[in-house]
This record gives sequence, structure tokens and C-alpha cells, in this order.
Amino acid sequence: MDSAGMTLLMVNAVDRPNVGVTFDFCHMLMKRDNPSYGLALAANQGKLFGLHMNDGYSHQDSGLIFGSIHHAQSLEFVYYLRKYNYQGVVFFDTFPIREPADQETQANIDSFEKYLAIVDRLGVEKIDEIVAKRDGISAQKLILAC
Repeated sequence: MDSAGMTLLMVNAVDRPNVGVTFDFCHMLMKRDNPSYGLALAANQGKLFGLHMNDGYSHQDSGLIFGSIHHAQSLEFVYYLRKYNYQGVVFFDTFPIREPADQETQANIDSFEKYLAIVDRLGVEKIDEIVAKRDGISAQKLILAC
């Protein structure tokens, strides 16, 4: 499927309670899809079933530690996870080449938990207020404060 929207169109056409989506953060970047927008669409419909987390340079599946390249998008993604109270599966798909696999796995967990802690510290309600303002300066200040 070429986008979150097309994927959800297919999921809704199938119309089965056990059919949903697992989003791959890096693959969405590769398709020039907005990971947070897709997540919000799926979560709002109760169709977000899983997360496949890694990061990359957008043109290839680099398999990098989550949040290592796309800080603002990773933070926004985790904000929407909290906003929609996502309780499902989160797994990491990175490619430890020079790093020991156990340490890279822990680095992914630490990164993801750090983003969760930032969103929890700021509060979903506070972030909601900034989003509702549609003010790029306030949004940038929020990102830089993290």
C-alpha cells in the first residue's frame, strides 16, 4: 500500500474486527507519508494494531535507532501514541552492524522511553494547546525545549 490513507481504505473495505495496520515508521518516511498523521488516522478508527520502529534517512530503510535522525517527527509520533492511549505492540527493527545487538536493542528502548517521558512531562493537554494554535514558532520552541 502506498500510504496510510490507502491502507486504511483497504482495511475499512475488508471491514473485519481483526484487520488493522502495523505502521513502520521508517517505511512511512521512505514513502513520504507522515507517520504521525497515519498513526492518528488509524488510532482514531481503532485500527492501529502494531508499531515497527526504526529510523533512517528517508530514501532507504537504514534500520537506525528510533529517533536518531528524525527527532521532531519521533516526538510527534509518540505524542499521538499517548493522545490515543495506544497500548498495543511496539517492536524495533534496527540493523546492528558495528554495535552489539543487545546494546542496540536497549538503545531503541531507551530512546522510545525517553520520548514517552518527554511527552508525559509536557503533558498531552499542553501539546494539544500548541497544536491548536497552529503557530510554527510555538511549535519550534516546544521542540527545542525537549
